[in-house]
Amino acid sequence: MSQVSAIEQEVKANAGRAMHYTEITANCLEKGTMTTRGLTPAATTNARMCESMIQFGIDSPYIRVGRGLYTYNDAENLPVDTPTEVPIGNINPRRIPVTTNKVVYDPRVRVYDMSRSCGKCERCGAVHYANTKIPINREIHHIVPSGGGFNGPDTVENTLILCPNCHAYLQHNWQGVAKEEVEQLLEMIKLPKRTE
Repeated sequence: MSQVSAIEQEVKANAGRAMHYTEITANCLEKGTMTTRGLTPAATTNARMCESMIQFGIDSPYIRVGRGLYTYNDAENLPVDTPTEVPIGNINPRRIPVTTNKVVYDPRVRVYDMSRSCGKCERCGAVHYANTKIPINREIHHIVPSGGGFNGPDTVENTLILCPNCHAYLQHNWQGVAKEEVEQLLEMIKLPKRTE
């Protein structure tokens, strides 16, 4: 069973109830209807459902009803478990210590990449958002991720300037993106030889 059909079956089985994408993923993994090779299967589930809604619009099997919350797209089965009372919450929430590492990026790489891209997405060539004159947000993408244990380099050879859509696509599918596509992107931007 494909990951997409496992997600759809899980959401359909719980029609009438809003589910967070982490719950959908956990249920699919527990039932064995989904397998994962990545580090963030819940993020992939969220991305798949977002892609479906973008691609199929109102014909998508999913409706987003809140931040990270989805339900089955059936007019008869809108979420019924919406709270009717305002939760009290926690006036003094518990605090836990968290230790993390932050990657320190070289700002000169950013400046070089931004000037190299000439305001365009280096994957799709977009300059403006579709049907508007609003310039795209340009985002830096590391071909080999710099975080998550991959420790990819922060160099112009490992970075691309992308629109948000292409960045999300490559970010969530970087291991599945064909090596040829990455090589074509790198060839297209024609990086100069490094001088040291």
